[in-house]
Amino acid sequence: MLRKFLFPILLLFSIHLSAQIPYFGTSPEKGLVSGYTSLTYYTADTTLQSFTFMQYAITDYLAAAMHVSTYGKEVNWGFDLRGGYSVSKYFSFALQASPNFDLTNRFRFSYASIGLFMQGAILSKNQLFWLTNTYCDIFRDGSAIWWQYWYLASDIHIQEKHSLTPMIGCSHSWRFEQHPELILGLMYTYKTWCFMVWCNEIISCRPLVTAAIEFDIPTK
Repeated sequence: MLRKFLFPILLLFSIHLSAQIPYFGTSPEKGLVSGYTSLTYYTADTTLQSFTFMQYAITDYLAAAMHVSTYGKEVNWGFDLRGGYSVSKYFSFALQASPNFDLTNRFRFSYASIGLFMQGAILSKNQLFWLTNTYCDIFRDGSAIWWQYWYLASDIHIQEKHSLTPMIGCSHSWRFEQHPELILGLMYTYKTWCFMVWCNEIISCRPLVTAAIEFDIPTK
């Protein structure tokens, strides 16, 4: 009986965890330490989800991270390995692999997430740019699901070291079991700090509202 309900629970957890904010198709500079923490509110069932990670850039093209995430009574720990390369300002990409383990069940494997992130400028000074995030979540019973996210964004410089980045996007599974969902978000960046507000699943009238903070710690 437990196995029957375990897959839908983990599926919901992993999809929404991946979908909090868009991932950019680059890797950080060598030696950079990055942190991120977020809290998501599910209006459909008033559940809270948290996600926190710390990342270290081993080289200009490779980074490693650890994260802890919660969703209701679920608590998962995982690590991430990410590699990325910028071909030009018009195209860059990154690949990421993230195995996750259940801290409430003797560190049992929960699922693995593989991501492909791409981005590029549409206008030369980044007034308009695009991003795509593709995820494959693989569960311990061998089942898997693919999920796709598309975004358009604009980088608006308010003054020196201050900028706003509004985004609009949509998400859908590769099989289109449900209609595509609208995504809206806003990022405010000040120096090495970034504050984010995000809203997913707007069309279905069960929005997920996320507030997040990201920061960089140069080690050079």
